[in-house]
Amino acid sequence: MKIPDSMNHPLFFGKDNNRAKVPFREDIEALSFPHQWPLSPEQLQNKFDQWKTEGERIRQLFSERKPQEARGPMIRQLSCFIQALYWSNKRRVDDLVQWHDTVPSLPVKPVNIVERLEMIINRPAHFTAWIQLNELFLELEKKVATHSRFPHKE
Repeated sequence: MKIPDSMNHPLFFGKDNNRAKVPFREDIEALSFPHQWPLSPEQLQNKFDQWKTEGERIRQLFSERKPQEARGPMIRQLSCFIQALYWSNKRRVDDLVQWHDTVPSLPVKPVNIVERLEMIINRPAHFTAWIQLNELFLELEKKVATHSRFPHKE
């Protein structure tokens, strides 16, 4: 799969990453096949459910003082969070390189999202990044539930 320049963020597509599981696959494919969009609500819920399972496994790695083993799973789950963030705003991820320019304009998002994501991106192998990612998933899931019950007029 060819990774577009706008999606080629070094954290997610660096030389050390495993290409077997391409992060943002659905979003990259949607660039070539826009008819595949939109995704179903179940696909968004799958991102939250996946965190509940994988997040606990990552927490265990940190508790066993294995931060380098936790780094890869943290990056994969960060990609899931970013997808959930965009998808909950009915948008696909189309630019990872300039994410900090588009994220602030999303209507459904956790507080201080840019600063919190920057911290996780800069230090994915730190337990504080796991704490922050866990809180972001929890906050976003609550906001999605509230937003879907009481949609805002646009």
